[in-house]
Amino acid sequence: MRTICRAHAVQPVTALQSEYSLWWREPEEEILPTLEKFGIWMVPIPGTTKLHRLEENIGAATIELTAGSLRQIDEALPRLKCTALGNLKVHSA
Repeated sequence: MRTICRAHAVQPVTALQSEYSLWWREPEEEILPTLEKFGIWMVPIPGTTKLHRLEENIGAATIELTAGSLRQIDEALPRLKCTALGNLKVHSA
């Protein structure tokens, strides 16, 4: 947290890439509130310490979503409620 504050004071930070998963939730305690305070985006990366997980992550890059699939995702998103992240805004490219 202090590193983020010091770095942001020198040069505005726009995003932080960090491991974040259901099994490692430490960012929720201090890091996410700090990011929210400064308007910094969190870019979660899945753990890749195991070869089969790395292969799954790389394989995700080959997924092609149809217009119908994207429409279904857009329709489902408003029904999802993510309480663990509080009021953080989700940004997509």
